[in-house]
Amino acid sequence: MKKRIFLIAGVAVLAATTAYGSLSAGGSRPDFVTAAENKTNNFLQYSYGKGKCKAAPGTALSWDMECKYDGGKKVVKFALYSAEHATKKSVDTFYLVAKNQAAVDSASTGMGQYLPISTQDLSSS
Repeated sequence: MKKRIFLIAGVAVLAATTAYGSLSAGGSRPDFVTAAENKTNNFLQYSYGKGKCKAAPGTALSWDMECKYDGGKKVVKFALYSAEHATKKSVDTFYLVAKNQAAVDSASTGMGQYLPISTQDLSSS
């Protein structure tokens, strides 16, 4: 009987932990954010090697996305918007604005040229 109680309690704790983890790990993240992280990382890996893109809430309309490569030595920063807030038409569900020189360079390097990246803010300054 005690074994059964411990088993039920263990399963309940595991279920609660899993539910909390999925909510705190981005259960409220819009689909365009996940799409941007995945596609941007997949495309930039052709130029920079293995890495990862991660977005965090920024302003009311945008997310701040950082992509890190070469053990964190290469950091590419973007402001991430849903396509409905893009300054020009995007076939993707997201739109990126370059926030550092590495992001500007990425817009014309390898597969990065096929991503919806605006470089206007940085290249004009």
